[in-house]
Amino acid sequence: MNSALRPLHSRPVQVSAVVVSLLAVCFALLASAEFAAGPRGGPHPPNLLAQSQAEADRKSAGCITCHVATDSATMHPTGTVRLGCGDCHGGKFDVHLPAGPAPGSPLYEETKSQAHARPSQVEFAGGEESMVRPYTRWLRENLDYVRFVNPGDLRVAPQTCGASGCHAGIVRRVQTSMMTHGGMLWGAALYNNGAFPLKDPHFGESYSAEGRPQELRTVPPPSPEDTRRKGVLPQLSPLPRWEVSQPGNVLRTFERGGRRRAETGNPTREEEPGRPDNKVAERGFGTLLRTDPVFLGLQKTRLLDPLLSLPGSNDHPGDYRHSG
Repeated sequence: MNSALRPLHSRPVQVSAVVVSLLAVCFALLASAEFAAGPRGGPHPPNLLAQSQAEADRKSAGCITCHVATDSATMHPTGTVRLGCGDCHGGKFDVHLPAGPAPGSPLYEETKSQAHARPSQVEFAGGEESMVRPYTRWLRENLDYVRFVNPGDLRVAPQTCGASGCHAGIVRRVQTSMMTHGGMLWGAALYNNGAFPLKDPHFGESYSAEGRPQELRTVPPPSPEDTRRKGVLPQLSPLPRWEVSQPGNVLRTFERGGRRRAETGNPTREEEPGRPDNKVAERGFGTLLRTDPVFLGLQKTRLLDPLLSLPGSNDHPGDYRHSG
């Protein structure tokens, strides 16, 4: 069974037989013209396994004028795969540093600025050292910089590690791995605390290349027997925002006494210091304090962070995790 990644805004479309016939003709014409479209409408990446060593060296020529002894020339020491720096990291590998300028000099820094991909968010301008607990801000970063910093990031991996002839199958499986979406945590926490009535996981985290939440779907859908015996899930949806949730059991809000219900942002003078009288509010479910504490707790505590879509903290000793 294959897993499909589908953005939230997509919907199945029914097409007439005439349209299908026209599309078939168009596809035939495009195939005869040797047209190929890659991810998100761009051209397919070349077959990197077939490129020559000279072509791979060309994609590293500018990089090694600065990166002399601090970096390995390749992540494939066997020599069976010929890759240049630009194949994975992108950037402008044709920018060369003239001989002579020392690191930190104006010419050195200018050359570095031209060659490196630049972030769209000022807080990441200092490089990886400045990425302290980026969390979901990383999802708003442009793909050129994401690829430059980490070619294995799941938003760009199909164009790098999963390029033609490389690790396409592995990239696809990682995108639907439970260590990527964390469905086992959401399922256990929501069901065991009465926030969601079904035992099979229904929620997980997955993001498109544009950084938007998306559904994970199994294609074709599994049978109930596959789900029961093998744990194959038909789909996982993004965790809903806590503001629209409702308590699965109203008794879990622990109302006390017969006083008026509390209002968000409006303290009560009779409350004991440090012991707010958090009641469920006077309005309906999903308003004011009548939301589900489990949905809120999961999204605030982030027990599984970083999942594979997000970088690590970068301010905790030993935490060297990155996205992808």
